[in-house]
Amino acid sequence: MPQARTAGSLGGSGGGATSRRRRVDPRVVQTRSLVLTAAYRLLAEHGLAGATVEKVTEYSGVSRSTIYRHWPNPSDLYLEALTSSENGYPYDDPATGNLAADLHAYGRHLADRLNDPVYAAAFAALMAEAKRDAVYAEAQQRLISERSRQLLRTLRDAVRHGELRADLNVKEAAHAFIEPFAYDCFLLHRRITPARVRQVVDGLLAGWTAGR
Repeated sequence: MPQARTAGSLGGSGGGATSRRRRVDPRVVQTRSLVLTAAYRLLAEHGLAGATVEKVTEYSGVSRSTIYRHWPNPSDLYLEALTSSENGYPYDDPATGNLAADLHAYGRHLADRLNDPVYAAAFAALMAEAKRDAVYAEAQQRLISERSRQLLRTLRDAVRHGELRADLNVKEAAHAFIEPFAYDCFLLHRRITPARVRQVVDGLLAGWTAGR
């Protein structure tokens, strides 16, 4: 574990002063969180058309002027709400060294997120806008990349250690992992069960390890 840096390692009192200058006002953090949570839930419930600044003000209790001070362009607010930590954190559980267990754990995490109706509806709102707007399409790709970072790392490590085929394209494999769950959620509108997670993961592993 990295050792905590002392005042000396930060450059003495000058480092401390810099740290104090950069400290964020907790009231600002709370205000932004209230607005982002309200916008996120409105987007999930009503889509972009129903998530007006007036509605965000009503749901959050934060004034219009304050919202516009933080987000002069409402589209920036909607993008941040859809892609921020208010929309859940990326999976970051440490690897156990057991590939099958790690992939099953990631699959259960993904199922839990997609089984959450608010999360699924918010992501569906982002996908709908991504079809019409290149800025939202880029944001969607950033979000997917961020949320699948741990999966990609797990697959790359497994290829390097000889647990998966050497010719496996890990990006395509990651897409193949996510697609069945997304299909169940957004097209079939079906809850993803633990049995479904096992079916998907075991089936993919069988193909990824064949001919090793």
